[in-house]
Order: sequence, then C-alpha cells, then structure tokens
Amino acid sequence: MKILIITPSYKPAFVYGGPIFSVAYLAENLLKHNEVFVLSTNANGKENLTIDTLHPLQMDGVNIRFFKRQTKDHSHLSIGMLRYLWKHGGEYQVIHIQSWWNTVAVLTALICKIKSWKYIISPRGMLSPYTIEHSIVKKIIHNLIGNYLLKNAIIHVTSNDEKQKLDKLNPRYTLIDVPNYVDVNSKSQNVIRSENSDIFNLLFLSRIHPKKGLEDLFSALSKVGFNYHLSIVGDGDSNYIEELKLLSRKLMIENSISWKGALYNDDKIRSYANADVFILPSKDENFANTVLESLAQGTAVIVSKNVGLSDFVSDNNLGWVYDSSVNNLEEVLNESKTSPQKLKNIRETSTSIIESNFSEANISNRYIAMYNTSLNSH
Repeated sequence: MKILIITPSYKPAFVYGGPIFSVAYLAENLLKHNEVFVLSTNANGKENLTIDTLHPLQMDGVNIRFFKRQTKDHSHLSIGMLRYLWKHGGEYQVIHIQSWWNTVAVLTALICKIKSWKYIISPRGMLSPYTIEHSIVKKIIHNLIGNYLLKNAIIHVTSNDEKQKLDKLNPRYTLIDVPNYVDVNSKSQNVIRSENSDIFNLLFLSRIHPKKGLEDLFSALSKVGFNYHLSIVGDGDSNYIEELKLLSRKLMIENSISWKGALYNDDKIRSYANADVFILPSKDENFANTVLESLAQGTAVIVSKNVGLSDFVSDNNLGWVYDSSVNNLEEVLNESKTSPQKLKNIRETSTSIIESNFSEANISNRYIAMYNTSLNSH
C-alpha cells in the first residue's frame, strides 16, 4: 500500500512533545510492510530545523521531504508543500493527515476534497470540545470550514475517550479507534528505585503546558502527608515555567521539585524506571504515550479521568484514576504512598499487559484495516 503521511512537524522537532514521537513511530512501523512517504515543514517551535528542504531525505528508514514554512507560530503555512501535494497527492492510495488547527492539515484536507481524494485525519489531541471552547479563533474556523472537511474524512482517534469527545462534537463524524504505536520494548538496565526509601519519587514527563494540570498537582502535593520528590521532565514556554516555579515557592514545595528539562532515549526510559509513580494530571489528553511508556518500565501511574487511557488504567488495575479535583488527587497520592503491595504487583505485571495489548503486529493490522475502510468508502 502506498501511504502519504502529511504532518506540520517531524523529528527532530521534539519541542512539540508526544505527537512528534507518535507520527515517527507510525511512519517507521508502517514502512515495514508498506511504501511510506512523509511530507513535513521545517518547523521547530519558534525556530526552524536546520535541514535540507530541497531534496528528499531518509530518516530511520523513512523517506521524507521537508519544506520551508512561510509562517511560524502554529500556522505553519508552506506553499511548497501544498504545491507538491497538488501535483503528486494522487499517486498515493492513502493520504493520512496529522494534527489539526494549522494550514498544513486544514489546507491539505481542502485540497483532498477538491481533488476527490480520500483522506484520513489524526487530530493528535488537537480536536475536542475543550480545544474549541478555549479559543474563539478555532471556533470560527471550525464553523466556517473545519466541520465540513472533518465530516468528509475518516477521523482516526487513539482512545475510546477521544472517540466519545468527538462524537459529542458531531455525531456525523466517521470515527475509527486505533491506538498509537508506542515503544514498549526498551527496558532500563539501571533501575535505582529504593523499596524502603522515605522519599516517594514522583515523575511528571510531558510537554509543560497549562492543560497538563501542574497547578492542580502542586496544590495537591502541598497537602499530602508524606515526604516526596517530584521530577518534572519536559520543555515548555519559559514564562509559563517561571509562573509554575513561583507557585511552587508560594506553596512552599519548591525544595521537593527538580526541573529536569527534556530527556530522550535512555535518559527518558531511566526516569520512568526509577520513579515510584508517574503522574499525568491533564485536563484534556487524547491518548498519552507516556502512560504506556511508564507502565512498560513497571511504574504505576496516576492519571486524571480526562486522559484517554484512563479506562485502560482502571480496567487493568495499573494505578489510580482521579476525578480531576485537587482533593481527589491528594487522596490518590496518599493512597499510592500507602500501597506498596499494589505498586509491587504493577511492577511485576504491567510490562506483559502492555506488550499483549499494544503489540506492533496487532496495531499494524488495525491501521491497515482503517486504510482499507478509507479505500472502500464512498
């Protein structure tokens, strides 16, 4: 099958967090049994990647063409990419658009509609009632053209939670649920977690953004009845990070927090393995690769009910899910500290549960089934 993946950004633009890894894992795994080509801009946050934008490249086996973008921020307008798509898009059986709310995704969908090409959209957490309600600009775009383009596509969601949110947004959408590919096979060889330590090691690993709920986590931690250390791994807006540091000082918890910046590869895996509990208090999260990455290292998780994988965590007893209130978060934090047997059970069982539910072969079959559905749709 010939698959064209179109994305506003691609690795090594890790500044964009989880979606960068999700799209790369998708391309690299599909490549094993399909012909895959990726189109991306040279976006890298406020800057641009220093990379060849004139010729196709190969990255970890994936053929990719980067294009210059004419606008930055989150619009990512790239006239060269759109021109290439207009000329060559019809050569592919599947056009798979990544993200939403940018000119790459929206204008690609518009071109596909004009050309009568079938297309699939993976919003990557960028399409939900939460995102539309928190932006008047997005609400206008959605009503003017976005909803029309989305109704004419297959929308790929990565969890039942995301599926329910989009169904509420518009019950006429065609939704297919296929989880992300996640690297669950890498194992840390240097685990230094201490079973008898008086300090409970907590980990937050994600993009640092207001929707991630760190304010709630800080408030809950200021009330818990045990000694802890919270490692915060990730990048974000420097002004917002300073606001969080000020909040930690006001709550008198700053001495219990380490700001690690972004970590990758072995350093990231080691941070999961050495934590007692991983915490993701997001207010809106369509999937959360980090939850599976943590569980693959045997580390239990605490997640809000707004995290896409919260049902999976509950159903398999792999940690704690709270109702998004600070008081309930405080309760589950205290409960996790006083549940050494549950933490031990999760360390012994979570890896096999993740591998059986999110195996590469299983996920690949589901992606191909989705692509065939698109090919056979009217």
